[in-house]
Amino acid sequence: MSGKKLGKKPLTLIIGIVVLLLLAGLMVYLLKTPADKNASSSAASSEGPTILGKTVKDIKSVDVVNETGSFTISKSGENYTVTNFLAPGATEVNTLSAAKFSSSVIASAVESLTTMTSGGTVEDGTKNLALYGLDKPAATLKINFNDGKSFALDVGKEAPDNINYYVLDKQANKVLLIANTSMAISKNAKETYADTTLFPTAESVMPASSDASSSNSQAKPTVKQFTFGGTLRPEPVVLEQKPATEAKNEKSALTDSGFRVVSPKNRIAGLNPVSKTEQAMWGVTASSTYAVAPTPEQLAETGLAEPYSTMKVVYEGGQAELKLGKQTAEGYYCQTSLSDAIFVVAKSSVPWAEYTAFDFYDKFTIIPNIKDVSALTIDVNGKSYRFEIGHDKSDDTKIIVKQAGKDVNDEAFRSLYRLCIGAAGESILTEQPTTPAVMKFTYEYVDTSRKADVLEFKAINERQLGLIVNGQGDFAIRSIYMDKVIASIDPVLKGEKIETEW
Repeated sequence: MSGKKLGKKPLTLIIGIVVLLLLAGLMVYLLKTPADKNASSSAASSEGPTILGKTVKDIKSVDVVNETGSFTISKSGENYTVTNFLAPGATEVNTLSAAKFSSSVIASAVESLTTMTSGGTVEDGTKNLALYGLDKPAATLKINFNDGKSFALDVGKEAPDNINYYVLDKQANKVLLIANTSMAISKNAKETYADTTLFPTAESVMPASSDASSSNSQAKPTVKQFTFGGTLRPEPVVLEQKPATEAKNEKSALTDSGFRVVSPKNRIAGLNPVSKTEQAMWGVTASSTYAVAPTPEQLAETGLAEPYSTMKVVYEGGQAELKLGKQTAEGYYCQTSLSDAIFVVAKSSVPWAEYTAFDFYDKFTIIPNIKDVSALTIDVNGKSYRFEIGHDKSDDTKIIVKQAGKDVNDEAFRSLYRLCIGAAGESILTEQPTTPAVMKFTYEYVDTSRKADVLEFKAINERQLGLIVNGQGDFAIRSIYMDKVIASIDPVLKGEKIETEW
């Protein structure tokens, strides 16, 4: 009796199953066979963990040799570090004692060794090492245990699956497949483990008894001195904390930083640049590590042999320094006094990088709070406008303004007041102008014991006016500022608010 013929659908299904089985077999073959078509391989066998029964606590150290050189990962107490670096071709070992490393990053790499498993044995023996890149290993690892024993591995080519390496177990003389995640430690350079902290955190330098130890505290370490140098600046710019005996600058109380520029010229330091610098520096970190224990050649090529910009900070209990070299696509090459390394730091992390002495000066001249002022007199174009300011004792936000006995709209006057206190220096005066004042502001105070402040504007040339505060000139301003003031007085007297931009 003749059998029934298979229909097209069952036949197609059978063929499909056969193809899938063939593909599965091919995948297993590829995983356990090197890329070289002539390579021979033995039947694969399943392997357990490469390091059996070992935990992180059992590992004393790891010796690493790769294309970057050789070094040792070791543990002291609870912390990991990197020591004994020997560069390729070098004969002198660098202990790396001046470099700082991230213990947590190293710990993660070491832990990956304890979970290392084999994807199978590719070959028993060492006859065909060249087929697997193991005749000249890309890296070697020697894992040393606390019991005095060790385990050595040579790392060769990456397998065709791109997720394993061919690795020689030097104890068993077997070529294994081991996941590249476990072998990353063999490829890493010492720079991988560098601590990228460039400046101490505020918490780390505060006294233990300080309230700043609380996570909710806004307290900051006391900075005593800033020194900014580098090839950018003709001479160092030094800022020192003003002594407690020096009163807050009443002429510009709103912008007083608490610091004074003592070199190259003695001036009050402005709040904005000092505040930006302090806020950015505590705990700042690098975006990447360029070199640990850099060579003189590396210092030269990154511009750190002669730094472009430097900042040294003396604070209560210590000091730290940052040096910036050449610019990179993302910022600057950088060195810190905390570690012997070259880093890359983002521009936004070092706002002080290009500050000059002028940038640090408080360029506002006289900006008293309006509630402290009893009168503002503006002398210009041969006329004198005295604005008397009355204050409501029950509500210090209210003012009553009169000029020549007539009421002036308080909002209109406030806009003129903002324009007047906005007279800020735009450049340094090289010499004191001797010409007569073309405009003058006089501020009288509610506290009659406080001496009036006088701001005079003296012509330097057709485009600039010298700003003379109580007889002393530091800065110059464009003459269009005076044009703006002149054009604003009549509208204010008519009760109109003005735009303060000029």
